[in-house]
Amino acid sequence: MNAPTYQERIASEPMRRAYQVTYSMQKITEFAVSYNSAVDAGHLVCASAMIDAFYVHIRLLAEFFVKGSQSRDLRPTDFGVLWTTPSSDEADRLRTYWDVASKYVVHFGRSRVPADLADLQQFELGSQAMTTMATDALTVAGDFVKLVEQSVEGVGVGSTGPRPVELMVAEHLRLAFDQACQRIGLKP
Repeated sequence: MNAPTYQERIASEPMRRAYQVTYSMQKITEFAVSYNSAVDAGHLVCASAMIDAFYVHIRLLAEFFVKGSQSRDLRPTDFGVLWTTPSSDEADRLRTYWDVASKYVVHFGRSRVPADLADLQQFELGSQAMTTMATDALTVAGDFVKLVEQSVEGVGVGSTGPRPVELMVAEHLRLAFDQACQRIGLKP
């Protein structure tokens, strides 16, 4: 049996899983750094779309890393690691972001239309608020990326054949994670 080609490996299910997680990491940081500029330039449709998309992706990451998901959804254990939600302030805040995002983009929650406009403050808007949320999400994500990397230590060492998919997944997660961190000024 021939070893899978590079194209087959990057199109594999493990790589597609990694792309989904890293796509959300990339989006939250892209929106965080771009939102205020869009508002300042009067691109309000774009800015509105950024808010909705930001909350969708922060919710996805929160569900993946700290809330737990149903068996039909992607979970950290699908990456071949034993994941335990970190006990940290960032993880606690990520749970809160999941709740806020759920009320904001998933449901017509009453909190979207409060009796008092001051009650809308729970929906933090702006690049700084998005950067804070992204920083918390990436801090938790960093623990996951390290765990995946540890799971492949020594894999493929000394091999002259194709790199295993698991190693490609770990490398992709690390590269995308590092890029997302750099985008918002977070040291990976």
